[in-house]
Amino acid sequence: MLGDCLLIIAIAFGTALAGEGITWLLVYRSDQYKRLKADMDKKTKKLEKKKQEVGDTNDKSIKKKLEREEEKLKATNRDMSMFKMKSMFAIGLAFTALLSTFNSIFEGRVVAKLPFYPIGFIQGLSHRNLIGDDMTDCSFIFLYILCTMTVRQNLQKILGFAPSRAMARQQSSPWAPPTSQMNYLLFLKFETNSRMSDEEKRPDSPSTSSDDKKSRKRPATPPQAIPIPGAQIPGSTPTLPPWVAGGSPAKFVTHDELMKMTNELENMELVHEIAIDPNFQIPDKPTNAIQQCMRETMHRAYYNQLRRDLAKDPPELEYCFGFLMELKNMILEDILTAQHTRLKAEINSMLDEPTLRGKLDQGQLDVKKVMNYIIELCSRLCSPVRDVKVAELRTRTEIIDIFQGTMDLLELMKNDLTNYQISQNRAAIEEYSAKHEYEMFQKSLIENPNGCYYTREWLKAAYDELFGKEEEEESSSTKREKRPDEPVDEKCLVDTTSRGYVKLVEVDEYAGFPETLKIDRLKIELLAEKFLQIVVCASAVFVTCNMAGRQISESAEFKKTLKDHLVAITNNTDEERIKSDLEKMGEQCVKEAIETSEKLGLEWNADNSASIRSQINALINLDNPIRKLVHSRVATFVEEMLRSPTSVPHRLLPGLSVIQSELCAFTSKFLRLCVHNRKTFYAMYSSLILEFQGHAPSTHAIYRPDSPSSMPGTSSQPGPSSAQPGPSSSS
Repeated sequence: MLGDCLLIIAIAFGTALAGEGITWLLVYRSDQYKRLKADMDKKTKKLEKKKQEVGDTNDKSIKKKLEREEEKLKATNRDMSMFKMKSMFAIGLAFTALLSTFNSIFEGRVVAKLPFYPIGFIQGLSHRNLIGDDMTDCSFIFLYILCTMTVRQNLQKILGFAPSRAMARQQSSPWAPPTSQMNYLLFLKFETNSRMSDEEKRPDSPSTSSDDKKSRKRPATPPQAIPIPGAQIPGSTPTLPPWVAGGSPAKFVTHDELMKMTNELENMELVHEIAIDPNFQIPDKPTNAIQQCMRETMHRAYYNQLRRDLAKDPPELEYCFGFLMELKNMILEDILTAQHTRLKAEINSMLDEPTLRGKLDQGQLDVKKVMNYIIELCSRLCSPVRDVKVAELRTRTEIIDIFQGTMDLLELMKNDLTNYQISQNRAAIEEYSAKHEYEMFQKSLIENPNGCYYTREWLKAAYDELFGKEEEEESSSTKREKRPDEPVDEKCLVDTTSRGYVKLVEVDEYAGFPETLKIDRLKIELLAEKFLQIVVCASAVFVTCNMAGRQISESAEFKKTLKDHLVAITNNTDEERIKSDLEKMGEQCVKEAIETSEKLGLEWNADNSASIRSQINALINLDNPIRKLVHSRVATFVEEMLRSPTSVPHRLLPGLSVIQSELCAFTSKFLRLCVHNRKTFYAMYSSLILEFQGHAPSTHAIYRPDSPSSMPGTSSQPGPSSAQPGPSSSS
């Protein structure tokens, strides 16, 4: 027993040291962490010094200053916690695998005697997987947790990674454990829950239970809107709006409320992504590497436990029976629809729970026979593309491998059905997305009336560019008085929004980004980089062709080959990296021109090489004549497409044919995004334009169900209807 204790202490010390090493590698050595830590130390000392100087004062102005300092300190602490998240995930993944091994080694062994009798809720951990009723017997996991909490905290102090006492007092209450220890406990609990003993309750399958699954499904009805903060007016104090900050006394947000808000935002983001991406599909495997790793780890732990149950003599089939019932419920609830009445009756007859339970009690349950029926059932229900998976499943002989393969096949079938439902209900999803986003934005404006300040400024700038000169030429006395209920001219709205959308991608980061496009801000900024890439590549081709001469320029595949190489060079370009990319482009253009001249047997002048390099480097200047010309032509083409996406094909402006494929791909993505935004906020944009034309200030009335749409493939069709069709509940 003493040897086990010393070994566990050594394991705790080794894992703590490894954890600190990973944290140092990912966090402590980085410049950002050092800057945040120095900033926190400085702010903490400053705040404590002010508190000592002030003492117990009743001056409200001094108290407000102290509160502002505390808020700044909390913000810095929050940034540091977010920065440490990657270390937490890395440590959790590494030690989850290690704990599984250690638990297997020490399973059923008493490693120590506790000098006290643990209270009820601790006994499940201190007496875990131990035989007997002596609750003073200590299990591996309990002793390991105690050692880890002690060793890691002291190790941090020895290595100099622990926060100062003043900082610790500001970060949390004296009862809160250190963040690193909380990370350990969270992942220890995560791992041990997957290895519950036979006497404890455990899930019947790697997927969630029916109750949990029901609570995690996306609601079929539209979720309630939540307020979102609006942008501040430039020049104003950068404080949170009163409806966010709240007053005194403080209001607390429960975990359920946070989860509800998260689910609502995820639902809106998912539906929005489906609406603007015609090729949207649910992937067969999670795209997030951490999510995929955690999923595989949990499944592996579950199937290993099932394998241990079957290896016993006699084998325990209780949890195998639960797994069979879970497969049955997945087929009935997630795969079949209400129209499959006869098939449901067949399944309920063949997989009748009381009948199978009776066979289990009598020791006559043939698990393989039941699984063969389920596999045949899946072969009848799955799409043809999954036939290979079914054939591979039929060749398996190990029962656990059959369990795992069948569960994976059902998950793939659920994804196939979801993607099919999305494709069939795309129009309804687009309508629902537009209406729901607008309603949520309107509710946020009720709480924060200044929430569309930047939208008004962005739209006003576009409107002034198009119609400002015309209005200045008209005399105010000759202007026709407009009625408040007069509708806005649709062409005026389409032209104004089209100009506004193009202005967003003409610069790397648009100052005063409109609130109505915040959900797509990242996509628009990425498209702005592609816009810059198109302009720069086309300009470089122009310069090279001009200097190389007609024979080289008109040679077969010269322009296309040069353009392809330039696109590869500038794939990740932006305004910060453009200078170095232009130097590489200059060298590539000279190389391509020289090689082509040699193939054609032409003499190449070295002065042309220097001229090409200098002219391409000059493209960094926004006022460069060639770059300005190409920029204007690309922007004009994109704006014309946004104004009439359903009209006849537009002719490319001179010089743009060399980048036709890139320009069309860019315009296609940008068009879907902009048209959906115009359809969603048509009523608001109409109201703002009427305000620009001389009406009373916009009141942002409720959503109009008859908003015209300019979606590709439609022509002046109604916008989001009053009905609220969402994604099919079966998906």
